[in-house]
Amino acid sequence: MLRPIDIQNKEFEKKIKGYSCDEVDDFLDVVIQDYELLCKENQTLKDKIGLLTETVERYKQMENTMQKSIDMARAAAEDA
Repeated sequence: MLRPIDIQNKEFEKKIKGYSCDEVDDFLDVVIQDYELLCKENQTLKDKIGLLTETVERYKQMENTMQKSIDMARAAAEDA
C-alpha cells in the first residue's frame, strides 16, 4: 500500500516542456494531507471493527450460556 511518505519522497524526471514543478509540489502536498487523513481514518475504523467483533463474540457466548440455562430449566421442569 502506498504510504504518504512514498508520495512525499517521489522524484520525477524534469523535461524541457514539463509541468510546473511548483504546481506539482503544491498538488502533491494536498494529496499527501488527504491521504494521511484517509490512512488514519482507515486505521480508526479497523480498530472499531475489532472492538465490535469482540463485543459480538461476547454476546454470542452469553446467548449460548442463556440457551443452555433455558434448556436445563425446561428439562428440570419436565422432570418435576
